[in-house]
Amino acid sequence: MPDDPITMPDSSASLTKDGQLPDHNYYGIFQRLVERFNTLRNQADDTETGLDTKAAKEGQTESYEGLILVAANQAYILVLKCTKARTITEVTMKSTSGTCTAALTIDGVALGGGANSVTSSEASVAHTSANFLDVGQTLTLTISANSSALNVNFSIAYTYDLI
Repeated sequence: MPDDPITMPDSSASLTKDGQLPDHNYYGIFQRLVERFNTLRNQADDTETGLDTKAAKEGQTESYEGLILVAANQAYILVLKCTKARTITEVTMKSTSGTCTAALTIDGVALGGGANSVTSSEASVAHTSANFLDVGQTLTLTISANSSALNVNFSIAYTYDLI
């Protein structure tokens, strides 16, 4: 049984003339150690612990956060020459006063889902197409139709896979 305690031979036992401990089956002890190891490994298996190592490697979620104190009708480069591929899933924005329109682009291509209408009420836009930022690409936030927007806060949620 793998759950039985494993007893090691007494280190003070005298050896036989051929250098072995008397009455000990080392192969049996080794086999029990291997069985115990395999039992513990299986108990830590994904299916028994509820862990999903595939999910732990895929779909990690993080976000960029930022603030534009005094918005202007211009493009703001947020990521220049991306070093880790990611998929942008949602953009949430809010200002303390004023309004503007904010659009994200990847190498000049607008994210699917549309631009954010920025007001003093928090609002999110989901992005499900044209939203993959690959290594080496540039992510730009372009402000337009600005009407005295101040303290434009943004949070750009994205997922990525661990290698």
